[in-house]
Amino acid sequence: MHSLIQLFEANQDQADKLWLDYQPMTQRFCAVKKIVPSKERRKLIVAQFYATCSKNFKGCVRQVMNEVIKLPSHSDLPAIISQDACLHMFTQALPFKLKDARDIYQRLQTAASSHLSEIRVHSLEEAHRYYRVIGAPPTLLAKFFYHIRVQKDEELLRQVEEDLKLISQLEDAQWRRHLTLAILAHGAVYRELEGCQLSIPSFYEKGKMENYRCMQHLIDEGVKTVSLVPVDPKQPGIYLCQGTELWPSQRSALGSILANFATHGSATAAYAHSWRRIHKHLRDLRTPYNSLPFIAGHSMGGALAIQIMLYSHVLIDRAYAFNPPLPFKRDEEFFHSLPHKVQAQLQIHANLDDFAFWRIGEKMFGHVVIWLAMTRYRYSPLKLLDTILVIPAFYKLYINLTRAFPAHQNLFALDSLSLSVQLSQEEMQKENVERLTRFDYLRFFPKLYDPMRNFVQLIRRVFGWKLQSEYIRNEIEIVLLHEQDLLDSMTEANREEVEQELAQLTLQKENLLKELAHCKS
Repeated sequence: MHSLIQLFEANQDQADKLWLDYQPMTQRFCAVKKIVPSKERRKLIVAQFYATCSKNFKGCVRQVMNEVIKLPSHSDLPAIISQDACLHMFTQALPFKLKDARDIYQRLQTAASSHLSEIRVHSLEEAHRYYRVIGAPPTLLAKFFYHIRVQKDEELLRQVEEDLKLISQLEDAQWRRHLTLAILAHGAVYRELEGCQLSIPSFYEKGKMENYRCMQHLIDEGVKTVSLVPVDPKQPGIYLCQGTELWPSQRSALGSILANFATHGSATAAYAHSWRRIHKHLRDLRTPYNSLPFIAGHSMGGALAIQIMLYSHVLIDRAYAFNPPLPFKRDEEFFHSLPHKVQAQLQIHANLDDFAFWRIGEKMFGHVVIWLAMTRYRYSPLKLLDTILVIPAFYKLYINLTRAFPAHQNLFALDSLSLSVQLSQEEMQKENVERLTRFDYLRFFPKLYDPMRNFVQLIRRVFGWKLQSEYIRNEIEIVLLHEQDLLDSMTEANREEVEQELAQLTLQKENLLKELAHCKS
């Protein structure tokens, strides 16, 4: 802060003609006559100015920056980002006038704390050393051929473990846990993990790696979850929810895509169908020391993590959802009926420009954190005029498709510099209203569930499905768990009703066993 004060005093008469700059080598601010040409440097200037001011004036820097710097709204940004001066300037890499910096500093002397949450500036040392493994198979052949993908998975899992070793050296235990779960949800869970053993940073002790055994589960028709069972019972279990599979080499791709079209939102049908099995997995992960498991998922897996937190929260410690499609009104109303202590279990983290988070689903709620990185994968909103003129619509569609995957799959927290901000309740409500007015908001998704389901069943009847036997065994397990629940709840008063339902389940189980025998033959 001292260097900024000296800078303002030395350039009082020329402040309106100069621009703010920051020298990373000396870690000092300076004034220059021309706009800094590098966009990365401009982002660094904004981030360092905010971080410097926040050290001395907590709780009011965002508000004062909004009062001093007036920027026009930007159509390719959500209003909650566009109308915030610091986030807007960082996102668009705008130059910083020395006069504005000076006026902000002067107002901070008398400013009161505001309701806006603090922006966190994250600097990650040796960011270039991280492999940043993503969910998609890495090569064209691995995307189309299963055996090649499995071979690549071994190499990718080694890279994941190398990243986790770097994470284990971080001081902050909460930050270490967050990045560990993010790396597992973004990269590891998309690999074939059955029978594997992973070394994961201890959530409690810096520099220590803990061994976990992996057990893979097929949920519903194409949703995969993985139980990470700690070898040391003092460590918490981890339950990973895999996101959408898109490529032919991923054997449950069609069912995985189908799960996104569910009537009440992504992964809701999968949870409603398989919650008994999920509960069994979660109970199995509870350690002898009564440590509850952590849940983490990316994309559609994040949507499933939200469902587990909402309706199975007594069985978990906390749920982390990364870039999830958002739930619908039904889930929002249920969330707000929960005690505040339970609501705090839900952690949602989303990247700016992520299509799934900003364009699918209705309601934002919980502890929501938005991430902005040095690299921006700009999403160009589709307008009505674009579709009328056709060519602009196709151009934007092509550009957005090339940017959508990195915006959705990359973990921004592994950039050398990133910003994160927790949204207030007011900001979430504002976004909930705005998202429904966007022309390219995908409001038709739930209407496609039934035709998509019929299409998937047709394709599997014609071409077969490698996981059919495993799916039927899972269905049998659900029936057995349902039977046990009925037997546990049976009393003299409801005996007749329960016995009728048990008879129906017995018939259902017999039909499934016949299907399983047919698959084996």
